[in-house]
Formats: sequence, structure tokens, C-alpha cells
Amino acid sequence: MLELNNRYTGTFLKTNILEILAQYDISLDQIFTVTCDNGANMIGAVKELQSDLHIFSNSPPEDDTCSVPREQIDWTDYLEREFSQTFSTVRCAVHTMQLSVGDVLKAYDTDIRKCTSVSNNCGKIAYKSVFSNESLPPLYSKTRWGGIFEMLKHVTENEELFSELGQQYPELDLMEQWQFIKEYVEAFEPVYLATKKTQAKQRWMKTIMHINVIQNNRFVKVLTLALKKQLKVLKQNIVFKAALLIDTRINYLNSRFFNPEEMDGIRVSTDF
Repeated sequence: MLELNNRYTGTFLKTNILEILAQYDISLDQIFTVTCDNGANMIGAVKELQSDLHIFSNSPPEDDTCSVPREQIDWTDYLEREFSQTFSTVRCAVHTMQLSVGDVLKAYDTDIRKCTSVSNNCGKIAYKSVFSNESLPPLYSKTRWGGIFEMLKHVTENEELFSELGQQYPELDLMEQWQFIKEYVEAFEPVYLATKKTQAKQRWMKTIMHINVIQNNRFVKVLTLALKKQLKVLKQNIVFKAALLIDTRINYLNSRFFNPEEMDGIRVSTDF
């Protein structure tokens, strides 16, 4: 574990990764894949590592069959095809699931802000006699949506108390948000549990299934679509597919998850 004091740019992270690899006498050509979150700096660091691994000149390799003039070459496409022959990048499944949640929550920022304000107000000295440290709604980091769920879950578990307080104190009134809070907790609980268990694909599909059975909830459709969208992106990675292929929880006897052509394609691409 390193203590980093500079800005976490892609180049800075790449330099530190190379130093760690050197300590363990690991070369870049020994890396099969890199798993990281979806941060631009992490993706940038991996791309720079790929660039270091793939030694190439300022021009594409000589090819007598190539009739495209140098000035007309799509260099971005060329480099992407060249880098695809090096180690791959796998986006963290749990972090990708968080992106699905973020896509949905953007539309409900006003309600979340109101609930957060009430939660913060509970910590005021005026209400010290009402709340103990254990009964206060938990605070959360703005970068972690799970904290929002824990806060709202706590509120629903103490609905009678918060309803009474809301009638006495306007700054603790959640009357207009109660339906939102209940639907939020109901819809996002499967995602929260899946995040905790971190069982990527198998848990992901079960999460979608659990959400789909919920009735009369504003979040069900948009959350399901967001999860499926991010899962589709995740499944495009050959390393992720290979992991699913050897996972007997998914690719069991007579499983229809992969068709024969897909399985053959994965085996050919990964030499399984």
C-alpha cells in the first residue's frame, strides 16, 4: 500500500504501478488483465501501461497490401486495434453496478437533498433528548450511494417516530417524501445487498429478477434498464466472458446462458 501525495493523474498512477511491479520483478508482458473502477484516471493509467507494453514506431508496420495513404490513416482506430493485442481491462462489476444506480438517482436529487437535510437536523442539540447516537440516522459520503439507502432504511424502520417529530418540528417534516422513501428502499434494497455480496454476474441477474417483481414502484423500470445497460457493457469484455464460462453456477450442465457458438468463440479467444 502506497501513500500518494500528488494528484491522482493517469500518468502518476502508472508510474507507481510500474514501481510496484518492479519490486516484485513482474514485467508488463506477464499481465493478463487489469481490473479497475471506471475512473478516468484509472482507465488512463491502464492505457498508458498498454502503450508502454506495445512497442511501436511513429508509423504503422510496413504492409505492401495497404493502399491507404499515411495522412488518411485513422490513428485512433489503429492504436486501439494494436492495444487490443495486449492485456485487457475489466471494469469492476460492483462499481459498474453503482453507475446504474447513479444513472437513476440523478432525477431524484431534490427528494434526496430534503431527506438528507432532515437527517442532518436530527443531530442538532435541540433534539439530543430524542435521539441517542445509535438512533440517529447515519451520515453518508456523497460518493457512496449505499449511505443514502442506509439513511432512508433507518427512517422507514423508525417511521412512527419521524412522523410524530415531523408534526411537531417543521425542519424534521418528511410528510411529502414518505412515498418516495418507501419506494426507494423497496427498489434499491436488492442492489444494496448485491453490492455487499459482490458476486458479480450471478448476483446481478438475481438483483434484476428481484426488482422486476416489485409492483407500483417508480424506480423499477428505470433501475432495471440501467442495470441491464451497464451489464451489457460489462459482458463485452472477453475476460469477463471467460470467467462466466468456467463458473459452474452459470455455465452448468445444459445451461443455456451461452450458446455453442459463443462458447467456441470464448475458447478460441482465450485458448481455453
